[in-house]
This record gives sequence, structure tokens and C-alpha cells, in this order.
Amino acid sequence: MMNIYSKLFQDIYLSTNGYVPAWPIGTTFQVGDIMLLQQHRMIPLGNLSDPYFGLDQYVESYVREAPIERLWQVERGINVMHKASDMIHVLDGYLLLEGQQAMIINFKERGDYFFRCKGITYTHFKNFQELEFEILQRLASQKCCFKDICVITDIATIDHYAMAIANKNKSCLIISGEDGSEYNLLDLADPDSFYINKKIKDLDDLRLKWEGGNIFFKARRMGLSSRGEHLITEYIHKYLPDALHRFESNILDYATTDFLPSNVLYPANVHEYFNFRKMNLDDVEEFLGNVR
Repeated sequence: MMNIYSKLFQDIYLSTNGYVPAWPIGTTFQVGDIMLLQQHRMIPLGNLSDPYFGLDQYVESYVREAPIERLWQVERGINVMHKASDMIHVLDGYLLLEGQQAMIINFKERGDYFFRCKGITYTHFKNFQELEFEILQRLASQKCCFKDICVITDIATIDHYAMAIANKNKSCLIISGEDGSEYNLLDLADPDSFYINKKIKDLDDLRLKWEGGNIFFKARRMGLSSRGEHLITEYIHKYLPDALHRFESNILDYATTDFLPSNVLYPANVHEYFNFRKMNLDDVEEFLGNVR
């Protein structure tokens, strides 16, 4: 079954050129965080700025404002209508008083959503590529024996945001205000706006005027390089015990690096086996548990 957050994750990734919401949504990360990405879990394991890794004197980052905030205003499968009242009447079972304006947001299908935010800044790991070899040495050999982890290279910091995700088909949210003002979706992220939440129908996650933080990221994922796959495949073909030969295809498909002895890998050759690549949409789908 498609994860209810799939559309949100996919659209933000595509619209913002690779940013992913931290999970659970609202969790904060830092540039240089080391993270294990598993199905439905993002597990922090440390940060490269920690003196333990010996890179704290070298990690550099810089901050800048988001050049195009509209890329972050995303939605799917919703219809927004406005209705004004010049008298007391009932709107979808709820009382709308004279002088009030109502914004009706209809969600067509389960997982349809809107996301709006205000105040966005980016923080970038400035010299990740320069340090990539040293990072590989520390994480795969010298300090740890990681074989499949992510390093966060970019953070998007949000001041405030609003979002809603439909739990069922034909979900609905009605927003109205006391002063007759007509609201739009971006107003729902504004901490200074005033409105009354009049009706919620079948919404899984509703957040209005929520304080944000470092809640979106880009990452580099460590994994086997093409040469590493070749070297390890050769090693398995040559040294796999006879008793395990009938499982060789499964080992090569699902547990390749688990059969690499620690004495084969050392700091000087770690780059021959592993590299970093940009976290991509396939990684997002794997995290969500979707079958593509």
C-alpha cells in the first residue's frame, strides 16, 4: 500500500531539487549528521563535527536565504473555494455567522495534501567533496565500520509552516475568520494570522501555524562503488564456504558487504570499495516502503 505521506515526500523532493522531509515530520537535523535510513525510520548516529571523527577543525558550512520560496509551496489533489456569508447559515453542517468568510479545502483522494511555509534559509556543507576521502576513511574503517549510511549535506530551515494530509477520499477542511477576511493557504502558515478552524473531516495530519526548524535535508548516501561491487563479487566467488554456495545469489543481492572480512578493508583502500552518491528518489521510495 502506498504510504500516506508519499505524495508529499515525492513532490517536495522534485519541486525543491532534492530536499526530503525529516521523519517524523518536525524532527530537526544538522549539516554533518550521520544517519541510518531504514524503512520508515531515520536514525541519527552522530555528527562529523564531533571531535571523535577528527574532522571538527575542517567541516565548513554556509547559510543563505532560499532564492525562490514558491518552490516550497506544494499541493496535490486539492480544490480551494471561498464562500462569504451575509447572513447566518449552515455550511456543510457547520454554522457560518454573518460577515464571516469561509475557505473550503477539499481533498480528492487519500494522501492528497497541501504544504505552505514562510521564511526559508539553506545551510550547505561547503567542503564535503574535499573531505569525502577522509570521511570514507573515518566512517568505513578508522572509526566505524559503516557500509550503508547517509551524511546530511544540506539543511532547509523553515520559520513556520502549515500542512494537511487526507486520510480518506473526499476529506475536507473548512477555515473561517471572525473579521470577514478572506484567507489563502499561505496564511495558514503565518503565526500572526487569525482564523477559526471550523471543520476537520478525515485528515491524518493537520498542522497550522506550526513552528518549523531544520526539518528538511539533502544527503549523500554511502554505498558500494561499481569497482567495489566487482571486487566483493570476486571475493565471494573465490572464498564463499561450500556450505553456503547454494545461497550465493541471495548473498550477492542482499548481503554483499556482510561477507567482506574486516581485514580486507583498511583506510588506504576504502575508496576502492565505497563512495558517496546523492540521495535520490529511489532512496525516498525505499524509506516510504513503496514498491516501484
